[in-house]
Amino acid sequence: MPTYQIKAPDGNTYKLDGPEGASDDQVREQVLKQHPNAGSAPDRSVTDKLLGIGGERYQTFPERAVRGLADLPRKLIDAAQSAPAGSHEASQAMVGPAFETALATTPLSPAMRGAAAATGVAAPTVKDIESASNAGYKAARESAVPIEAQAVNDLAKSLSDGLTKVGYRDYLAPKTFRAVEELKALPNPTYQDIESVRQLLQRAGADPVEKDAVRRAIDGLDDFMETLPEGVGNLSKEARGNWSAKRGAETIEEALDKAERQAGSAHSGANTDNAIRQQIKSIRNNPKKSRGFSEEELAQMDAIIHGSPGGNLMRTGGNLLGGGGGLGAAVTAGAGALAAGPLGAAAPLIGYGLKQAGGASTRRQVEQLLEMIRRRSPEAEKTGATKMPTPSRPAADLLAAPMRAAAPFLPDSPLGPNQI
Repeated sequence: MPTYQIKAPDGNTYKLDGPEGASDDQVREQVLKQHPNAGSAPDRSVTDKLLGIGGERYQTFPERAVRGLADLPRKLIDAAQSAPAGSHEASQAMVGPAFETALATTPLSPAMRGAAAATGVAAPTVKDIESASNAGYKAARESAVPIEAQAVNDLAKSLSDGLTKVGYRDYLAPKTFRAVEELKALPNPTYQDIESVRQLLQRAGADPVEKDAVRRAIDGLDDFMETLPEGVGNLSKEARGNWSAKRGAETIEEALDKAERQAGSAHSGANTDNAIRQQIKSIRNNPKKSRGFSEEELAQMDAIIHGSPGGNLMRTGGNLLGGGGGLGAAVTAGAGALAAGPLGAAAPLIGYGLKQAGGASTRRQVEQLLEMIRRRSPEAEKTGATKMPTPSRPAADLLAAPMRAAAPFLPDSPLGPNQI
């Protein structure tokens, strides 16, 4: 029996005994069966990346900074010439090159690219999660699992007693108590019957006076439905978990859309960063809106609200360079022109680019929050997509010492020593 030799993606060479005439694909398939990790390329060290060993060579910060600044005037001229002369579109056309240069000349750009390049099993989309939830509910409704009327009567009594114990009465929360009473009137209860009562409770929860009583009743109802036999309990639990993730993701997406519309109404869009933080803060500080989010997700909201060191750095740099527009931009441009000629006059545009980069950094934090929510859904668990990618941020660490030293001397700087 001949011995075959093949080099796998992990860089190792494997030998395998096999039948005469086996193809390379057949040999590779057998090697991967015996060595599952052979199909993954090894992680490259920082030295390998800088020297270009085993892949593309990474550019260092000084290389990017010098090339980006040297090429900025040409990009600005080209952008201005491509737009109608003297128009608002001309100034907007120059924002792109300024934004690119801001990213190229900040040491945080490798961390940004590293985060975008983080690999792993893709999280299910919100649409996928919604479809899985609907399919789970449908399967549970169509099940013929027997539910004893006495068990449902006991559930109704337990819910009523529990509400009474915490101070509610039928005259204080009449809609909630009436919905619970309907459980007792079911002679041959089905999953659909119980689900209908749950929907009644959800409608009753729109009344602020009843929302707490409704929440308690629904929690007890869900606990009961998750104990149903023949797999129906699991179907119900998964469907609700997927629906919870779907609603959480939609809440964050709606907040992000609202923030971008709010920032866009200011024409420049320079305050996208603050608008996003304000919208996330409104969710975090609202007990009703924040209910259902995990501790990790709430912590991520706090991180968005307070800002990352990189995002705060770019926002501060943008403000110092006159990136907010108005009189500050004019003064900065004039001072820059006197000090450094045409390149100095472009300082407000670079500042604007930095502010846009700060907003992009905050958006990435929101996108990470969205991914956290999608990955905790039962649908993600089924596809093995529960683990969050962990991008490295070596460049951000390099900024810590100089920024800690410079922070006290920056006017109105949001970067305190505890944020570095």
